[in-house]
Amino acid sequence: MSRYTIYNLVIDVNRKLHGGKMSNQQSTIDEGRRTMIGKITPVEMTRKSYMEQALYDQIKKYAVPYDMNYDNLVEIKALDKYHNVDTLDHPLELVYRRTFDQQRRRAKNVISIGWENGVKYALVNHPRGLKQCQHLLVNDANSLTANGSWNVGGNVVNLHLDQLNHITGCASIGFDINNSSTSGFIANFTMNPIDMSDYLNVGAAFAWLSFPIPENVISVQITLGSNLSNLSTDIYTAAVNQPHDNNAFVSGWNLLKYMLNNLSSTGNPNPKAIAYIRFDFTTNGQAIPGCNMDNIVIRKGVVYEILYNSAYCIIDPGTGAWKQFTTTNSDILPLEEDTYNILMLETALAAQKELYANNFGASTDVTELETSLAQSYYMYKLNHTDEQLEPEESSYNLGDFMNGYSTQGLDNAYGSQGQYGDYDES
Repeated sequence: MSRYTIYNLVIDVNRKLHGGKMSNQQSTIDEGRRTMIGKITPVEMTRKSYMEQALYDQIKKYAVPYDMNYDNLVEIKALDKYHNVDTLDHPLELVYRRTFDQQRRRAKNVISIGWENGVKYALVNHPRGLKQCQHLLVNDANSLTANGSWNVGGNVVNLHLDQLNHITGCASIGFDINNSSTSGFIANFTMNPIDMSDYLNVGAAFAWLSFPIPENVISVQITLGSNLSNLSTDIYTAAVNQPHDNNAFVSGWNLLKYMLNNLSSTGNPNPKAIAYIRFDFTTNGQAIPGCNMDNIVIRKGVVYEILYNSAYCIIDPGTGAWKQFTTTNSDILPLEEDTYNILMLETALAAQKELYANNFGASTDVTELETSLAQSYYMYKLNHTDEQLEPEESSYNLGDFMNGYSTQGLDNAYGSQGQYGDYDES
């Protein structure tokens, strides 16, 4: 593969400007990139990443790579077995967000890419293998006293049971955070002991927290302890400053995830006898009334790898990170000749149109570049036949059709239930 740099691109673009110059090199190159990916999907911009640290049973929403080009997901694989997550009998369908809930209610294996609060995320339902993952209920938060007694301290006050606003069960634990200080806690040190030893290296602790004013919350620390005679030792701790599927706390319910393989320990906590749990809140000192906590669960997960088409085509030569904007002429463009040529022409056209509007360029220069681009796109699609395949349906199968292939699978997939049939959860 060719390894062009921004320096090469600038030289080639300037040759097309006939004495002119890009007024803003960074933004003009980015305009060329945006126009290019709106017309083609270069294979050189395919990237490999992970769906967070792992996927978990009964957890539907996950963060996706920041540079994914819309919902352009190519493949998703279970990392430990390195095969497609589903078979012909149980394909994982990529569907539009509008139809995700409809398909989920039919027990289908579906994934949807969408946006919420300015953050791109994936909704995933029933990928193969997660159903077999174990989970351990720490506390359902349906009572203030049923499984140990909850208590509060610091700037956390007004502990109560909320039977209206909850995620699971019949209630959640309600509380307020006042402006008396910047720290407070909610804790339970008399609950039934749990054994989380099997989850330490492969699991995560999840808890639902609701904050009506999320910008006042800085971080939330979890403490899991086994020494009820001295709560300051024999403990595991971890802190997060965002929910697992977002880059900042949001107004309303946030699902917090604490990776158990990244816990800090004090003393010698016994993972087979965890009977103390505590959440410490660090705030900016402003009041946060109407908070809630619900359903604390430890789950095992499965690491999934995704292959997707990136919207970025620039690689930092020092860190290897993909980025949107160029910052140095040594930035790398990992593009083949035909893709690079299209990016160069689109960048030159953007610059030439600006020069022509400023009475420096000529209309013939713009016309010639547009003609060259039309020919380049024609040849590109002629040489890359996948670019000519137009989607005919509103969903796409991501399953491995050669794994689990059977006549029964064909019947299930194309039966009387519709295009893909109906599926159970096995």
